[in-house]
Amino acid sequence: MAGVGPLYRRVFHGLRTEGAGTGREAAAIGLGIFIGCLPLYGFHLMLCWGVGWLLKLNRLKLYLAAQLSNPLFAPTLVFVEIQIGAWLRRGSVHELSLNTARTTNLSVFGVDALVGSLLVGGALGIAMAAATYAMSHALSDDEAAQNVNYAVKIGYVRNLLEGLPDLGGHRPASQAPNAIGASPDLQGAVFLIFASHAPTPR
Repeated sequence: MAGVGPLYRRVFHGLRTEGAGTGREAAAIGLGIFIGCLPLYGFHLMLCWGVGWLLKLNRLKLYLAAQLSNPLFAPTLVFVEIQIGAWLRRGSVHELSLNTARTTNLSVFGVDALVGSLLVGGALGIAMAAATYAMSHALSDDEAAQNVNYAVKIGYVRNLLEGLPDLGGHRPASQAPNAIGASPDLQGAVFLIFASHAPTPR
């Protein structure tokens, strides 16, 4: 039993970090939302696990995104999907009355919900995937800007320290700034920061 804790930690770490990358994470959120909109309750976990394994996406994020159809939001979601499905199939929505509920076969509601879920899930999934992708890029750009600012401040402080009089200790020869006013060390640091944040093929 001593190895159960480390095993769980390794499994959770693998689920949390698999499918890394801005594009893959956005795809996982979008597909999770789409799966969550499908009226296939009881099969969402299986679908998320299979789709994540097949497409090499983060299965945990897929399933968490699929929780859009939680008990609080599911009734509204199903109602909208049924009405949209009815409009797509027959050009009109269901009348909101007890008579409609009594006289309409459950299979009609089911097919309407399935058809409507394809449109609703597709629209919500694309919107959430695009928002996730944009937010991830914005956060990466902010981090890169902060790192560059930090590197500039470090270079400035270093240049000030190098300009202090020598008190007897050995001081390496300072590198003269070039035409743009930055030392080669500072330029190299900024280049490495930009290189580390350069987009990679997804």
